[in-house]
Amino acid sequence: MKLLKQRIREARVTHDWSQEDLSSRIGVTPAVVSHYETGNRVPSVQSLTRLAAALCVSADWLLGLESHQRVVQCPRCAGKGVIIAKAPNTPNQGGVR
Repeated sequence: MKLLKQRIREARVTHDWSQEDLSSRIGVTPAVVSHYETGNRVPSVQSLTRLAAALCVSADWLLGLESHQRVVQCPRCAGKGVIIAKAPNTPNQGGVR
């Protein structure tokens, strides 16, 4: 789960959000986000889904199942130029962000 905590923090920082900003978007306290980022707590499936949606990334990327995150078109990020990481020449696969 080392990769999970790193990727949560990486995506949050890329959005230029504090832990409090992220916590308000996913419905938890800032302390819970801190625990996710330090690895002291692992998000539930429901929380992981909310994290992925709020951070405009796939849950697979957060979990380390994808090595490269494709650019995600996210209404919250539209026009802000937010790119977590871009996979070189990765074809779009149905159902995967």
